Amino acid sequence: MKYSFLGAIAFFAASTGAASAGVIFTDFGPAQTVQNQSWVVGDTFPNPAMLFISPGDYSVSQIDVALNGGNMSTVSVSLHTDFAAGPGALLGQWDVTNIGVAPAIYTISGISGVNVVAGFGYWLQITTADPALGWPLNDQGIFGLVYDPPLPTGNNVLGAFDILGSPVDVPEPFSLSLFASGVVGAAVVRRRRRRADA
Repeated sequence: MKYSFLGAIAFFAASTGAASAGVIFTDFGPAQTVQNQSWVVGDTFPNPAMLFISPGDYSVSQIDVALNGGNMSTVSVSLHTDFAAGPGALLGQWDVTNIGVAPAIYTISGISGVNVVAGFGYWLQITTADPALGWPLNDQGIFGLVYDPPLPTGNNVLGAFDILGSPVDVPEPFSLSLFASGVVGAAVVRRRRRRADA
């Protein structure tokens, strides 16, 4: 009895599979190049945000974002839920320092505790006080919703970025039902044995 229960648990654990790193969103091409044009981050239309839809349930581990035009400035990169076609609840915020004039890709790694859910929209937002800072456009022709007040949210070329992470293990319904039936079966057998022994 004890061994059949342990076997059911081992099967269930094996059926959920191991998580592997994956791309949640990217608008970078293979060479991670960007356009010469940029969204202005710290000037007339400060704090732009770009919307992406999560293709699955993921735990975010890394964000890469293209930035340029800075005078060794600091920017804040934040990830938000979607609320009424704009950034909603803050999921996480990270500072990137020493942004140079030439376009470059800056990496935020070691992110933990930030999860995204399949089919839901999320906003990546850049904030800075440096009026010269830019968020270069992707050169893959990928459009999406851009939040850039006071302009209305609209479909436009996205700034270049990617979001990486690991899939969150969600057991398949069949695995759950198989596990549950094994537990129920084990309980029935145990109960019958107790009655027989009494």
